[in-house]
Amino acid sequence: MKMNQDIKKLWVDALRSGKYQQAEGALRISDGYCCLGVLCEVLKIPKQTQQGSNVYQYGRLKATTMLPIEACNLSRLGPQRNPLIKYLEVHTGLSYVNDKHVSFNDIANLIEEQL
Repeated sequence: MKMNQDIKKLWVDALRSGKYQQAEGALRISDGYCCLGVLCEVLKIPKQTQQGSNVYQYGRLKATTMLPIEACNLSRLGPQRNPLIKYLEVHTGLSYVNDKHVSFNDIANLIEEQL
C-alpha cells in the first residue's frame, strides 16, 4: 500500500514552504522540526497523546523521535510499507537523513520519488 497521496502532497508542500525551521534529534524542539515533526503538524497530531504505556509529546520541555502510530495510520506509513521510515527506529529512514543535515527541499524530493 502506498502512502496516502493527498497527505504526501500536503507534507511535501509544507517542507518546501519555508514555514518550518529544520532541527535534529526530535520531532520538534522549540521552534525547529524534524521532517517527521512537520508531518505531525500537517496531520494535526496532538502535541501529547498516549500510546500504550508511553506518552508521545513534543515541544519545548519534552521531545520524542518516534513517529506516533496515529501519524503512521493516517498517512499509511509503516515499516512494512515504506523502505525509508522504519517505525520507532531513530537512526534509519527520514529521521536519519534529516539529522545528517539534508535540506527539507531534498527530503521532499526523496518523499516524492520513493513514497
